[in-house]
Formats: sequence, C-alpha cells, structure tokens
Amino acid sequence: MNPFKCKEKNCDKRFANEYLLNAHKRNHSGEKPFVCDFNGCNASFKRVSHLSQHKKNCGKKFISNAKLNEHKLLHSGERPFDCGGSYASNRYLQRHVRECHKK
Repeated sequence: MNPFKCKEKNCDKRFANEYLLNAHKRNHSGEKPFVCDFNGCNASFKRVSHLSQHKKNCGKKFISNAKLNEHKLLHSGERPFDCGGSYASNRYLQRHVRECHKK
C-alpha cells in the first residue's frame, strides 16, 4: 500500500512518494506555483509538466534552450540583431550579411 496519504477531509487517496502527494494537494488548495515567464504571459499551472506543455503550444520542440529562446523571438516580435533591417536571431543576420553584403 502507498504510504503517503492525503489528509484532506473526504479524500482517501494515497501516493507512492511525497512529490506525488504534494502535487495532489494542489488539487485541493488551487495553488498554481509554476508560472510562464514568456512575453508577459503569466499563465500558471499546478504541475511543471503542464507548464512545459504550455510552453510548447506552437507545436515545435527544441534541442536546446538557446534554440527555444531564438524561436520565442519570432513570436514576440523582438528583433535584437540589426544591420539596417532587424532580425530575430544572429543566424538570420549572418545569412543576411552573406547574401546581401557579398564582396
């Protein structure tokens, strides 16, 4: 039998570990401690896995945080790289320089 029991009134659920019990307790309390920090979104979630899924809401997955952050710039409209025009990533700026500023 699972040793970690919910002590909420009328709830008899038990869990294999304290992590799962604490996640369950948020169902009773309504606490949503995992907050999206992307572009002022501020959506909050009970589980970190739900936040992760939310962050992938455009359907794309990335092999590194650097690639994810580069992609976020496309959604935010921010263009931190400049050469007369502005670009969401250094990679796009470098391609522009290669193609448009050939010697």
